[in-house]
Amino acid sequence: LFTPSYWKSDIRMKIERADESEGEKGRIIYINPYFPGNGSLYFYEYRFKKELKDIKPEIIFIHEEPWSLSALQTVYFSSIFKPRILFYTNQNIYKRYPFPFNQIQKYMFSSAAEGVAVSMECETVLRRHGFNKNITLLPFAADTAVFCRKESNKLRGQMGLKGFIYGYIGRLTREKGLLTLLEASYILKNDKSINKEDFKILIVGDGYLKNEMNMFISKRGLEDIVIIHPSVPHNSVSEYLNCIDTFILPSMTTTRWKEQFGRVIIESLSCGVPVIGSDSGAIPELISDTGGGIIFPQGNAEVLSEKMSQIMNNHDLRFQVIEKGERSVRERYSIKAVAQQLYQILA
Repeated sequence: LFTPSYWKSDIRMKIERADESEGEKGRIIYINPYFPGNGSLYFYEYRFKKELKDIKPEIIFIHEEPWSLSALQTVYFSSIFKPRILFYTNQNIYKRYPFPFNQIQKYMFSSAAEGVAVSMECETVLRRHGFNKNITLLPFAADTAVFCRKESNKLRGQMGLKGFIYGYIGRLTREKGLLTLLEASYILKNDKSINKEDFKILIVGDGYLKNEMNMFISKRGLEDIVIIHPSVPHNSVSEYLNCIDTFILPSMTTTRWKEQFGRVIIESLSCGVPVIGSDSGAIPELISDTGGGIIFPQGNAEVLSEKMSQIMNNHDLRFQVIEKGERSVRERYSIKAVAQQLYQILA
């Protein structure tokens, strides 16, 4: 496994190094990257070529977009020993890439034996770009040892959570549809058939939309039902998911972005938490495949409020989606299950 020795996000992060010695689980080789944190624009220092030449792998699985610089580098450096090449794509919006990326993608398409896509939308985009070889779907995985049912009464008490809890965990940005969630919460609060003491909205995250969300909450008088909590490390997300009775992912498609997969969906289901998701990107595909939730039209706060009321009040429906979703994740979306799928692809 080749991986960058460090990566950048908002702060410089050092990747925790594992033992680089060869063993039963293989070997991890850390290579210093140029332009770390720049997505598909990063590439490795020259030592990468020497390591590839020494190993001479028969199969190379490139977990990068086919137009990326690291994909180009990998294919070019390994061409001398002609391995079987596979690449992975998450791109679910068709884009015309400028030079030289359009030429990199063309070179990758001619060199690769097979493509691997995270969703059917990504497969469609690959076909539209002209890739005519075999494409296999391979989803993201959830760590079911971490994302599982846990005791949550203490944390719920610390945050003042009582009653039925709807939740969202992630970035506070416009495309995540959080204003739709707040509008739906306002509609639900003013539904005379529902006691506003019966539910709360927990939003965990940070982002540029936070100030606008707080203004909306104040203007609509939602302070008594909406709690915005700062973002938490990923290794703590499961604790907060277990405080939630239903997770809501109200993403909104834009010209430049739509939900590529929705990993938080399978993480929620793995914790026994059903999902209400919009019809943006891969969300309906994933919810339909797992049976673990309900879909609503993106941006439609009225319908979202109806779905929120439905899953809170219909206990049979709630039990069914929890059971289906949790079972589906453990059978098809656990690390072990996805690793077995990848093994079959590479075999």
